[in-house]
Amino acid sequence: MHPIRLILASGITLGMFAFLGCGGGSSATTPAPTSVFTFSPSAPAVGTSVAFTDASTGSPTSWSWTFGDGATSTSQNPTHTYTAAGSFTATLQATNAGGVATSTKTVVVSQPLSLTSSVAANGGILPIDIFLRWQWRLPGSVMVQRALIRPEAVLGIRSTGGGARVLVRMTGGT
Repeated sequence: MHPIRLILASGITLGMFAFLGCGGGSSATTPAPTSVFTFSPSAPAVGTSVAFTDASTGSPTSWSWTFGDGATSTSQNPTHTYTAAGSFTATLQATNAGGVATSTKTVVVSQPLSLTSSVAANGGILPIDIFLRWQWRLPGSVMVQRALIRPEAVLGIRSTGGGARVLVRMTGGT
């Protein structure tokens, strides 16, 4: 505020008045956020739920996500399941009163190994060779063993977190 003294032509002072001037005060502004995010797992397979985590700074008040496959979200920390293999650009747009910030990352989604169809088409015979490698750690030495095995048949396939456990029937050895 700036004081003003109003004086009449006759020299009489009427009093002190105040007015708000332009540019004399200060106003606090909110800085725009910085958009940052992570996702896990880092190399998902088709059908795996991917967790996206906002790590933005600057106190965002709203979030807008696109996952590169047409799906979107406005949650702060969404999850998304990709239904096809490929390379997708995930984008986070973080907003606050100071503005908008955007960041992107590439999510590479792989096709999971499917033994079921190839095993069924081959009469239950697993059409691949499996190479094993293991180590024995004995006091004072390490022994490395290798083997090639050819399973006779697949008895079952069970999905595990991000992989598969395959039960096979073995005959003979190589």
